Formats: sequence, structure tokens, C-alpha cells
Amino acid sequence: MSSKECEDAASSIKEEEIKPINLMSSADAVMSHWQVSQAFMRMARRSKKNEIRAAFLQAEQQIIGDLYQSLKDTQLNEKKKESKFSSSLTLRERPSELARLSEYFPLTLLSLYSFGRSWNSKLFCDRCKQFGKLTDLRIFELCAKHHECVALHCVPARDEFQMALDPLSVVDQFRKVAIIRSEDDRNGESKSEYFYDRSMYDDIVHNMSTVAQLVQIRSVTYEDAPLAEIRDLEVRKISGEQPVDPTG
Repeated sequence: MSSKECEDAASSIKEEEIKPINLMSSADAVMSHWQVSQAFMRMARRSKKNEIRAAFLQAEQQIIGDLYQSLKDTQLNEKKKESKFSSSLTLRERPSELARLSEYFPLTLLSLYSFGRSWNSKLFCDRCKQFGKLTDLRIFELCAKHHECVALHCVPARDEFQMALDPLSVVDQFRKVAIIRSEDDRNGESKSEYFYDRSMYDDIVHNMSTVAQLVQIRSVTYEDAPLAEIRDLEVRKISGEQPVDPTG
């Protein structure tokens, strides 16, 4: 092997090392391919004709090749999908204290900023019935089985878990009081974000209309100005209506 080939092999190995594959997130696909592969191997051993045996062995190799390609297409390219919004210029300019929030919930954070043009939004906590800043949210990664993380304003007390042995009860408690939540899809190819149980989409405009609804029902506010009232005044000015005196 030439020195260039050695360098190429070394760089290939290094690339594989920095892109580990988590087989557990693809357990269903791995098991399905393995079962078919084993079935082909058994049929090859039972076949008396060389042509049929060769066909089964060839098909078994194809199954393994398809599995490997599937893992490459999904998991090795996963970071490219995740970085679509997390690497946006707007999120890169966010305050440093919101770095972790933008890493876990880029769609929600970007939608909040795009609507209010401010990082100083406050979110209503249904648990304590108060508004909390984005910097007040605490992020928790739930068990790997669920591939899920949540952002909470108030953390459940230990006695609320009722000392249950089932870890699902703990997960449910955190999920129940989550303001923002994200979870992997079944194949681990992408994440879905939920803001007050509302789905956030790749379309930022759609998400901004969701935030607008939450502003109207007082689930989200902005410190810089009463945004909903200002926009209402602007609409009235454009339509020629007289502004309503909030004092009555």
C-alpha cells in the first residue's frame, strides 16, 4: 500500500471516529435486516444447487450493504439536518446565556425572536402562574429511550413522583410541566419541537403566527414593549380607526 493510500485510509478511519453511529436509535431497521440476512443464510445452506446458493449469498450481502447505506444516509447526515436553523445568523447573534436553549430548541427560539424582534420575551409557567425569562428556563435531557429533552421554568418536587419505581412516571412529570419540548422521530433522523404543546415547523412564518396566538392569550410577553397592543394600534392607524383608550 502506498503512502497516499495509507493517508486516505487513516483519514477515512478518523472521519468514522468523529461520526459515531448509534445503533439503538435504528434498532428496528437493524433487527429487520438481520432477520432477513439470517433467513437468506439458512436458505443458502439448504440449497443443493450452486446457482441458488450463490443467489442467496449474494442477496444476503446486498441486505448488509443496504443496512450500512441506510445508517450512513440517516445518522451520518443527521448533523446537517440539525444545523439548518441552529447555524442561522440570527441565532449566532443571540445572547450568550441563551446558547444552550438555541442548541436544543432552535426553531422555537428563532420563532420567538422573529415575531417580537427581541430576545427579552417572557413565557408563562402554568405551574407557578408567573412569567419567566428565557434565561430562567432549565433544560433536562430525559432518558435515552425517549430521545427527548424539555425546558422547564419550575422543576417538579421529588414528592410529586410519589416515589414510584417506574421511571416513566418521572418522565411524564417533566413532560407535563414542560414549556418547550423536543423529541427525535422514530428513526432518529430529525427532531420535532413543541412549544406549549403546539408543533413548531420548519416554516418560521407559520411558527410566528403560533407565537402571535400565544401573545394574544397572554402566554408570551415581551419586555421591550406591549407588542400586541402596539401592533393593534398600527393596524388601527392604517385602517383609519381611532385607537381605544385602555383606561376606558
